[in-house]
Amino acid sequence: MEIVHGGDIYRNRIRLDFSVNTNPLGCPETVRQALRDAADRVEVYPDPARMRVRAEIARLYGVKAENVLAGNGASELIMAVTRAISPGRVLLTAPSFYGYERAAQSVPGCEIRWHQLKQEEGFAVTERFLEELTDDTDLCWLCNPNNPTGAGVEPGLLRRIIERCEERGIDLVVDECFTELAEQATTVIPLIREYRRLHVLKAYTKLLAVPGVRFGFLISAEENVERIEAFLPEWNLSVFAEAAAIAGSKELQKGDYLRKAKALIGEERRYLTSELEKLSVRVIPGQANYLFLQTDRELFRPLLERGILIRDCANYHGLERGYYRVAVRDHEVNEELIRTMREVLH
Repeated sequence: MEIVHGGDIYRNRIRLDFSVNTNPLGCPETVRQALRDAADRVEVYPDPARMRVRAEIARLYGVKAENVLAGNGASELIMAVTRAISPGRVLLTAPSFYGYERAAQSVPGCEIRWHQLKQEEGFAVTERFLEELTDDTDLCWLCNPNNPTGAGVEPGLLRRIIERCEERGIDLVVDECFTELAEQATTVIPLIREYRRLHVLKAYTKLLAVPGVRFGFLISAEENVERIEAFLPEWNLSVFAEAAAIAGSKELQKGDYLRKAKALIGEERRYLTSELEKLSVRVIPGQANYLFLQTDRELFRPLLERGILIRDCANYHGLERGYYRVAVRDHEVNEELIRTMREVLH
């Protein structure tokens, strides 16, 4: 399968990018200033132990610094977790983020078992998933809310999944890269004290709108952090990533930035849903800062010809042509998307 992600502005001439689901408020000014200041430190090595970064994240999420592992984006940590566990069998949902599959394929002899999410169930994880958590499974990935569908896992069911994995010796990674920007999803970070097989993956890529910086982190039991860290390169964070992570964590501790972002996302999500449904485009219910669409009409190429990039989801495992993902952005830009889609569809 071809590796395709959102944000491919380098091979496409565009004016508006709806393929990347970053915070519509954009990067906070405090983070931008921290990045500018970091230029004065380019002649020194970053801290290999990442102590200030880990301390700020620990303060934000109410854990110990020893529970935090910082990485060069979530992608580096996805690979490190998989290599550290070296699973013989991995359980993945379909559709979901391709990075989990790619990491599993890097482990010799690893078998991938797919759990197909069903359209008639809203592409949500249901009780059926519990049946897949068998004793011969070593590693399981859950994206909450899921990418690209935006569907969240019901909290009670998620707790049962975590318990089942603990009972059967299955390492479970819950990818929460979109949780803070979702309407209802809640973090499972507090449960790492109770469940030693639980790992929570997060990143500031979408939350702080800094995909160019590359910063992600994993929160888990201390012994897990030590084991996984052995599969990371030295100095994996640049001074710029350090600066953005520290400033971003402090900004999130204030709370105003995130509250404004969620209010904007909620309002614009409702606007886009209403307007797209008027165009006979099906919006599949979700709760993330992006919409998952289905239509028999071709959208990707006609929009691209008009300078707008959306995410064609045809290459996701378990999906076919006709599914698309569209980021929720600010109102002016969202209006331009709707105007252009009217041209394309009518």
